[in-house]
Amino acid sequence: MFLCVSVQLMKPMVEKRRRDRINQSIAQLKQLLGTQLQNERANCKLEKADILESTVSYLQHNPELAADCQTPNPLQDYKAGYSRCLQKTLHFLSLPETRTPGVRNLLQALQGAG
Repeated sequence: MFLCVSVQLMKPMVEKRRRDRINQSIAQLKQLLGTQLQNERANCKLEKADILESTVSYLQHNPELAADCQTPNPLQDYKAGYSRCLQKTLHFLSLPETRTPGVRNLLQALQGAG
């Protein structure tokens, strides 16, 4: 019973923090895109949606920024990430403190998957 009341009391506080983070991020976007936003909407009060739309538009029209966000070969990146993850897992499992019969069996199976 106490847990339910506690969760109900926490929910509004968590939601307020979430909204505050969103508002802070939008305010930062507005500052970063200052002149861009002023040019697009001269004498209007900017709504959050306007700021987000302008941000998307700005990022889409700047090829050097867009290039940073796009992966030239997603499959190759996926395989490289998978391989790195597998290597780190194998390294962790080979540490002396993780050596148990079950871990040894898992290690052998993973080494065959690499």
